Amino acid sequence: EGEEAARAWHLRVAEHVVQPGRPLSDFGFAARHRNAAGDRAGALELYDRWALDLRYRHAYAACVQIAQEGLLAFPTGHAEAERVGAAKLWTRIYDGLVPLGNVSGADQALDTVILILEGLTSPEARLIYSSALLRRGRRLAASGQVTEAEGILEKSLEGFMQAGNNRDRAIVLGEIARLRVQAGDVAGALNLHEESIATFEQLGDVRERAVTLGDIARLRAQAGDVAGALKLHEERIAIFEQLGDVRERAVTLGDIARLRAQAGDIAGALNLLVEMLEICRTLGDLEGIGYTQFALAQLNLGEGKTEEAQSRLAEAWEIVVQIGHVDAIAAAGSAYGRLLLNTDREQARSVLQGSRDAYQLLGWTAKAREIEGLLQEK
Repeated sequence: EGEEAARAWHLRVAEHVVQPGRPLSDFGFAARHRNAAGDRAGALELYDRWALDLRYRHAYAACVQIAQEGLLAFPTGHAEAERVGAAKLWTRIYDGLVPLGNVSGADQALDTVILILEGLTSPEARLIYSSALLRRGRRLAASGQVTEAEGILEKSLEGFMQAGNNRDRAIVLGEIARLRVQAGDVAGALNLHEESIATFEQLGDVRERAVTLGDIARLRAQAGDVAGALKLHEERIAIFEQLGDVRERAVTLGDIARLRAQAGDIAGALNLLVEMLEICRTLGDLEGIGYTQFALAQLNLGEGKTEEAQSRLAEAWEIVVQIGHVDAIAAAGSAYGRLLLNTDREQARSVLQGSRDAYQLLGWTAKAREIEGLLQEK
C-alpha cells in the first residue's frame, strides 16, 4: 500500500500501546514503531516519558538506564526536534544520578544538555535550557558558589518568564529564596516563598506548594514559632501521603524530628529519624541517608553514645564528600573530626581540614577559625 500507509500503521500501533494501564516497557515498543514511521523525535519523547515515570517512582538507577537506552537506540540527527528529545533524556540522566551520588556523571550530563541546546531557538528548546540552568544553579549553590548560583538562577528565571512558564518561575523563586536565607535576608526570602505559594495555589500544584510550605516552616522554626512550624509540617505530611510521594514524606519526617529534639522529645525524634533512614535506604537516596545519619549522630552524642555516633558520622562524611554539598561537609566534618581526635589524629586532621575549607567557602569565618584552632592543637 506504499510508504505512507506503512507510516500510518506504525503510528497507530505506537498510539495504541501507550494507553493508560499498559506496562511501562511498552513505551520502548511504541518508540520503535515511532522511529519506523520516521518520527525519531517522537521515539525519543516516549523514552523520556518512560524515564520520567521511573524518576517519579524514585527508581533512580532505572531512570538513568532507560534514558541511556533511548539515546543509544535512537542516535540524534541535526533536526531540532531530535536534539530537544536527546536533551530531555540527558536531563533525566542528570536527575537520576544526583540522588545516587554520582555528582561528576550528573555534571557531565548537564553539560551535555546545554551543549545540545546551543543555538536552538524553539520555545521548547529555550524552556529545557532554562530548566538546565535551574539545575546548574542548584548544583552551584550546593557547592558553596552562592554568587555564581544566583546569577545562573536569575538567567533561568528570565527564561521561564519569557516563556510564560509560571510554575517553573515559582520554583526558581524558591531556590533564590534559599540563597537569600544564607545571606541573612529572611524577610526577603519569605516574600519570595509567599509569591511562590500563591502561584502554586493558582495552578493547583499541590506537591510544589507542600515543598514550599516546608521552607516557610523552617523559617518559622528559626524565628521561634515552633507550633506554627509543626502545623505546616503536619499539613505537608498529609499531602505527601495522599500523593504517595515517599521521599518528600521522609524529608518532612526529618523536619519534624528536628523540632521534637529541640523540644526535648529525644525518643520521638529518634523514632522519626530511624523511619526516615529506612525509607532513604530503600530508595537508594544517598543525600537523605547522609543527612539522617548526621542527625541521628547528634542525638547519639547527646545521650553519650559516642561509638554509635562515630559510626553514623563516618558514613555521613563519606556520603557528603561524594555528593559535594559544602554546608554538609562543613557540619559533618566538624562533628566527625572532633570525635576522631580521640582515636585517629591523622584522619581527624584530614576531616577537619575539609570542614575548615568548607566553612571558609561558605564565608563562615568564625567557624573556620574554630576548626583551625583544633588543627593547631598538638
